[in-house]
Parts: sequence; structure tokens; C-alpha cells
Amino acid sequence: MSADQLNREIDFNVMLAAAKAGYVDAQYVVGQRYWNGDGVKENRILAYVWTLVATNNNHKKAEESFKSGEMIKHLTDQQINYAMEESLKIIVDLPPPR
Repeated sequence: MSADQLNREIDFNVMLAAAKAGYVDAQYVVGQRYWNGDGVKENRILAYVWTLVATNNNHKKAEESFKSGEMIKHLTDQQINYAMEESLKIIVDLPPPR
């Protein structure tokens, strides 16, 4: 692993910790990073999960992502349902948005 890859992975893990701590911008960024495989293995389902979490916390860019319908074009109905269930589990455990 190159130094750049390692830095991107560390950056992702810091961002994920912030997202779990209730930082709404971090929740959106984590979704984008999962979508693009930036510092983490690409995972469209987890991207959708974290974008749902950010949307629940009124993040404007996350809301725009859903309005565009672009994300759901890449997921099956089963994956969407799973992501919705997972996002609810995260939302319930999150501290108030920051």
C-alpha cells in the first residue's frame, strides 16, 4: 500500500468516526467515499445507507442526491430495502446531529 493510499484510508476512518458521532457533513462524505471507493472499498449499498442518514439529518447535498435518483439506478430493490433498514439502525444509535 502506498503512502497516499494509507493516508486516504486513515482519512476515511476518521471521517467514519465523525459520521458516527453525529457530524452531518461527515455522514454525507462517508456516503460519497463509499460510492467512489475513495479510501475504502467501493460499496454502493453503504453509500446509500450513509446518504440516507445524512438526508435524515437535512443535509442539502444528500437530499439533492436522492432527488436526482442517480443512486437507486445502481441498486436492486432488495439492496435499497436493506440499506433503508441499516440506515434506520444507525439513525437510532446516533447522537443529535452536529
